[in-house]
Amino acid sequence: MTSRERVRKTTNHEIPDKCPIDFGGTRVTGIHADLYVELGRALGIDTELPRVWDQFQFLARVEAPMRARFQGDIIHLENVCEYFELDNENWKPWTTSQNHQVLMPGNFRPVEDERGYLHLKGLTPQTRDKTLGLMPQNGIYFERYNEPADVRDFDDPMSPEEWGRVYDQRYRYTDEELKKLEKTARCMHTYTDYAVCGGFNRLKMTSPVTYAGHSLQDWMMRLMMEPEYVDEILDVTAEKCSAIAKEYLQAVGPYIDILSVSTTDYGTQDRELFNPEIFKEHFIAPIKKVNDTIRASSHVKNFYHSCGSIYHLLPYMIEAGIDIINPIQTSAANMDAADIKKKYGDKITIWGCGMDTQQKLPGSTPEEVSQAVKERMEIMMPGGGFIFAPEHNLQPNAPIENIVAMYDTAIACRDYQ
Repeated sequence: MTSRERVRKTTNHEIPDKCPIDFGGTRVTGIHADLYVELGRALGIDTELPRVWDQFQFLARVEAPMRARFQGDIIHLENVCEYFELDNENWKPWTTSQNHQVLMPGNFRPVEDERGYLHLKGLTPQTRDKTLGLMPQNGIYFERYNEPADVRDFDDPMSPEEWGRVYDQRYRYTDEELKKLEKTARCMHTYTDYAVCGGFNRLKMTSPVTYAGHSLQDWMMRLMMEPEYVDEILDVTAEKCSAIAKEYLQAVGPYIDILSVSTTDYGTQDRELFNPEIFKEHFIAPIKKVNDTIRASSHVKNFYHSCGSIYHLLPYMIEAGIDIINPIQTSAANMDAADIKKKYGDKITIWGCGMDTQQKLPGSTPEEVSQAVKERMEIMMPGGGFIFAPEHNLQPNAPIENIVAMYDTAIACRDYQ
């Protein structure tokens, strides 16, 4: 099978020839640019001056030789602008704090302060005096930075109408962006056999300074204190996201296979972010509305990412029409891979779950990593509906030999026939 056929079979819960493997195919299964350079050097693959397309997570664009080495089946349709108002074009060299040469967008112009911190200022008249991204001295990420003035007072909530206008301004694609995305997606579909994952990520459900200008803490309080207001905001969110998804899919729908809808985290390390009954009451309907729009507009499968302990949310996510869940973070409470596979493996595609990137990958021997991957593949592969990937982006603290052991073991164990 081609990679595209393999992934489509898997997401339809049919048995492919091999378990699909994801190496850098989404913005939550990517690889840090500093690590990407080091991995390429160790393997003798030319990865010098990788394009850092996600400046927040500092992810490198995975090129064909590296993807081929690790038998990756998925490629990512990057947004024209991912973070900090930076357009991913007109690339120019920049040296990281780890002394690696990478390529950054042409309008990437960090400003250093007296402490050695790097500030990424906004590029529009409304934001040019604001710091949008901040990297500490010797840091390896540009953190999102929200000025206190960006957060509304708890007693001054944004109206649903105003939130709708803000949502459009913040998340809607321009006609020019859609044309660029259409051209890129068509080329990916026509000239490669990979499955293409669209980098939509527009459904923001619990992010800080997302809901009516409030912090995450204030939004959590409103979930308990003002449920009617919450429902109004969520209704507007679903309506706007559905409209944007429809426009996006009109441009790229014929050329992609998966649509990454949301990267909202609903779990902490030891429990869900809020009572699962709140998710059931308030979140199922808006998420389902977005997913119904996607199904009516295209053939693609929807993809939702959530870190943390979300065990008690999984049945509600399935009820909301989620096709693919990523990653199943096994280091979080209640997230036992065998239990989740047994209960939900025939109802939802599990993308990830291949290796604990929080503890095992950085802290084990290559032999221990290989054994852990074998055990995980034995649990997750039967019956299909599983795509191998680590549980989050690969970070610079992961030893090179462990990354190689992880993927080489997955490659050796991936055959169904």
